[in-house]
Amino acid sequence: MSEQPLTEKLTCASKAFATMGYDLSCCDQAVIELRRLSAENERLRQESDYYEGLEEGIKVGRKEMSAEVTRQKGINATHLEEHQRLFTENERLTKIILTETDKFMDPPCCICGYDGRGYYQPEEHPCAAIWHERVSTEPAPVSPKTAIEKDNQKRDGDRQ
Repeated sequence: MSEQPLTEKLTCASKAFATMGYDLSCCDQAVIELRRLSAENERLRQESDYYEGLEEGIKVGRKEMSAEVTRQKGINATHLEEHQRLFTENERLTKIILTETDKFMDPPCCICGYDGRGYYQPEEHPCAAIWHERVSTEPAPVSPKTAIEKDNQKRDGDRQ
């Protein structure tokens, strides 16, 4: 035996009492109100399901965003390490060019671009200190390419 919804029961009861001569217009109004409330309840349930789905989507989105932020931090750390490595290598090669070649002889400075008074004076131009160090220890300048190759060979020999 299947269970009838309440609105159907009220409708059937209303019809039965109406055949007996009773005025049940208030029952009809109750049935109409019950149907309206039932429809409103269904709409609210669907809306609730919709918002639960949105909430779940937001949770998933937050997890994905968190994972992406973590991934980006890793990429940024890798780029930072690479930048630091390249910066160090650039400083090393610049020092070789400055100390073992004649690139510093004529202004402007091949490192900082300085072309003012006291070009050869470390007090005025900090790069000059490296040049003075080189002049006091190295006899003759060579080409930049030769200087870098010589340093690379020296480093390769130190590693072995």
